[in-house]
Amino acid sequence: MKAETEALLQECRTALLRQSDERIAALLAQWFENLIGEEYLDEERDDLCLLLAYHVQSWGSQISYATYTSWWEVEGYLEPAEGIFSCQNIAALRQRLLDLPLGQFEIIVEMAYQARVSLAELDSNSRPQTGQQGLSELAVWLAEADPTALTAELKASSLAYGRFESKEQRQRREEERAVLASQQGYLVLTPASSYVVTDAFRTWCKKQKQPYILVEPEGRQLALVRIQTKQADIRESGEVMARFQQQLPILAAPYIADAQAEGHVAAITWLSKRQVTLAWLLAEDAQTVAGEIVTLWSTLVAQAKEREIEREAERRAALIPPWKSELTRWRAEGTTPELPLLAETVVLPPAWGELFTREHLAAFLTYLALPTTTRESKANLVARAQERLSADPPLRALFFELFKRELAVPPWELETLLLCTFAERKRWTDEERLPILELRSFRRGGDNKSYPVFDRRMILTLLPTELAQWRAEHQVLLKERRSAAARAAAARRKDSSSV
Repeated sequence: MKAETEALLQECRTALLRQSDERIAALLAQWFENLIGEEYLDEERDDLCLLLAYHVQSWGSQISYATYTSWWEVEGYLEPAEGIFSCQNIAALRQRLLDLPLGQFEIIVEMAYQARVSLAELDSNSRPQTGQQGLSELAVWLAEADPTALTAELKASSLAYGRFESKEQRQRREEERAVLASQQGYLVLTPASSYVVTDAFRTWCKKQKQPYILVEPEGRQLALVRIQTKQADIRESGEVMARFQQQLPILAAPYIADAQAEGHVAAITWLSKRQVTLAWLLAEDAQTVAGEIVTLWSTLVAQAKEREIEREAERRAALIPPWKSELTRWRAEGTTPELPLLAETVVLPPAWGELFTREHLAAFLTYLALPTTTRESKANLVARAQERLSADPPLRALFFELFKRELAVPPWELETLLLCTFAERKRWTDEERLPILELRSFRRGGDNKSYPVFDRRMILTLLPTELAQWRAEHQVLLKERRSAAARAAAARRKDSSSV
């Protein structure tokens, strides 16, 4: 224990001992009775009862007990409000307090502090200070504390917050408050709120993936709303949190403005990414704000889930090959698209069957009402498809449209088909003379590379005369650029010679 703290505790003891023996005895009895029903400090209070010769008994009973625990276990839990503490040797009380070790006198200080807390809560005032500042204030209070004036107030405080309850009654009340909090989505704290209620509500929030929202009254007029979203550990939490951080200030703005109009310093404070406090709101607005926050979060989560469903549908759709989607759509519409017939130059590549799987060919033949079997070889499917395509020009146009990606021309094949160079192919692509059907990718050296593929129908309809025209136009452009470069060089030489 620090020397400063020891000095302040001694100051508190000196202040208490300035009172008369009877008032000291009455004050200690009040502080004992104020903690009836509280489960902490049980052993310490029992020790004080023995050291200071305090007994406890139920009102009207002839049996007194030397410790608080012995009374509680026999009679106290039945009628907690009837507990009465009394000093058995008031004449020796002062000396016993002087002889009391400082560590045990600290328990008396804690009891006195809890009495002040109960009075402050009853009057809707802020809680007393703690620490060394609190000890200094308590020393002043102890010197003037009046047991006759405090008795009624402490009793009223105990009754107001349900302190005098049996264990069964308290358990039932705590369960009811936890259920109410789960129904509302937020918990309103009171001086009687115990860790049982807060832990039950926190557990519910974690299971339901809801934010942990507390409403804490601060006196009669003000309240705080605390929000922790760590419990809401959902897959969409990143997206939800971003939207929540944007919309919460908008939601809270009118309530903050109302409190500020009354002269209070209301504000929204982000303590961390997962924790925010709406401080010093008007008490009558606090639960309304908490309810709207619950609704906002639920709405954001529902919207995020809808977007995730949409994205999942898009991902699944992207996995379906375009040709399969087209066949499905044609079947659903009950029509076959009318396409222009292909030029005679548009033919299938020699080993076109290698570009297709059994699934491609079987699906196409099935669409044509030509049944297939799972045991039918791919070579047979290729032959059957080839037979139909050769005999039916409109069907051939349909086949090229349906499988245009499978029949796409890669760059290396395009150079062979058009008898062009790599540079010409690049130039014609950049000039958009060769429209790109789609880009495909491959991995090399740890990086993703892409290359274009082209519609076979367009490539095979290009005439040599058209390619020759493109080459001629390029030569003309080259001559113009060379001439312009020569004129620019001559001008520079002329300027340099004149200098």
